[in-house]
Amino acid sequence: MYPYYTTEIKVKAWYNAAMRRLKELRRARGLTQRDLEDRSGVTHATICKLERTDTEPRISTIQKLADGLGVTPQELMREPVVS
Repeated sequence: MYPYYTTEIKVKAWYNAAMRRLKELRRARGLTQRDLEDRSGVTHATICKLERTDTEPRISTIQKLADGLGVTPQELMREPVVS
């Protein structure tokens, strides 16, 4: 297996975990995807794709979503804690 392939898998897993966190944070705040759209300016379609991990977010999208959720981009994209 090539080193870049392993790195690519790790990055994809990190994005997937972060987008699951997006959904968890949204739900914890009692927001629908449409509510988050209104708060962040990110379209409902994009939020849906991100939560399904069908696409990877742009940096500008991460910032908008974090603002809409009231968290920092670092908090939204932090690596999962393994216990």
